[in-house]
Amino acid sequence: MFERTIFIIGLFLFLAASTLFPALKKKKDEFTSINMMVSFVTMISYAVLIAGIGAIISPMGNLIYPTRWLFYIISCSLLMYEVGIILKKSKIEILEMIFFNAAVMLTGYFASITLGSAKLVFFSISTAAYLANLLLIHDKTAKENSFMKSVKWYVTIMWSLFPITWMLGPTGYELLNTSTAAVIYLLLDIATKTVFGYYTVKKEM
Repeated sequence: MFERTIFIIGLFLFLAASTLFPALKKKKDEFTSINMMVSFVTMISYAVLIAGIGAIISPMGNLIYPTRWLFYIISCSLLMYEVGIILKKSKIEILEMIFFNAAVMLTGYFASITLGSAKLVFFSISTAAYLANLLLIHDKTAKENSFMKSVKWYVTIMWSLFPITWMLGPTGYELLNTSTAAVIYLLLDIATKTVFGYYTVKKEM
């Protein structure tokens, strides 16, 4: 199983990232703390993937690892909190962003483990929640600078690649096999967590 090698690489990469962020600044600030926690949660997620906990077989015989979506509830909610701060959202708006993110990931998990009409229902709910979150992110609540605009569009573009991968992978139309999907998810995790976190932390230093 080539995907297991990918999971092992992911575990060590996010273990390294968990130590990287606190080391970026002598005095730990809010963003370094958030991104350290995001990396730590993601590291645990990859450990669970390596163990194969909760893995199921798709109709075409590909392995599906749906637990990643449960861990995304935590890691991506932390990222939504960070994005909310950067975009100068109100407390209630940040709470709504976290809520819709959790809804996206939870229903994404259920869509990953169900078939037929149930899969379609859960995926539709997940999509609706994701679009609601994008509307919140793009709703201007403060005068935007270049940093805020870059964060807004980076999140929009990179995060949108996750549901596309979901649809093309073993959880959806199975045009991608398990190993290929695992590689794409790892690259997206690095881009949306480590690279994004490094960018936001360095901007705030």
